[in-house]
Amino acid sequence: MAVRLAADRPLPSDEIEDLAGRIDAQREGRELLERCARLSDVERAAIELVDIADLTPKEAANALGVSGVVLRKRLSRARYRLKKESGSDD
Repeated sequence: MAVRLAADRPLPSDEIEDLAGRIDAQREGRELLERCARLSDVERAAIELVDIADLTPKEAANALGVSGVVLRKRLSRARYRLKKESGSDD
């Protein structure tokens, strides 16, 4: 019974803002993953290695067996597509 009563307490405004921020971040993350899934395999691999796994472009190029120029082109193209699909003007 005490657990149920504790769950019914009103949340302070800072907790509400924190919860709303978490929900927004989760939605944005899910949307980004959906946009990434629409990239080509080579573009997605470039994004995953550099932007998610935090490899340098040179390390990512070595991992994929391509030149640094090719990797940077794939990465640039992937980032452009993700930005364009998000509707971001940044």
